[in-house]
Amino acid sequence: SETKFRTAGLQEKWNWLYVAFQFGLRPSEVDSLKNSKNFKIEHDRLNKVSVLRVYQSKLKMLSKDYRWKTIPIHSKHQQKAIEFIKSGQFDRPLTKTIKRIIGDQYDTYSPRKGFTDMMLNEGWELEDISVFMGHSSI
Repeated sequence: SETKFRTAGLQEKWNWLYVAFQFGLRPSEVDSLKNSKNFKIEHDRLNKVSVLRVYQSKLKMLSKDYRWKTIPIHSKHQQKAIEFIKSGQFDRPLTKTIKRIIGDQYDTYSPRKGFTDMMLNEGWELEDISVFMGHSSI
């Protein structure tokens, strides 16, 4: 939990996990957010929502213009995650740190899996979640 990370003096590690969970990002994508060229916060006028656009460097087969994935910013928790992104105050925790503080069943990929569950519980369609996560298919 946040309290355990804060008590251990690892707030920036918690922030990293929080960002990963709120947007369903791969560990390498969260790390890439340290460079402001790898993300954009824009307003989608058609859907009337703010969005986080994240550059996906692993998609080598696509031209650079098509490597951006778009994730809606729809909750106050995501707004808090945006603050962490803008501040750059997040660092990837080691898997052993996560396991020590949270438990053996978690690692740096766990927040991405949790994002799917959260979005399904909020009523999002699986097809939309798949797009938000940058999957080429469901």
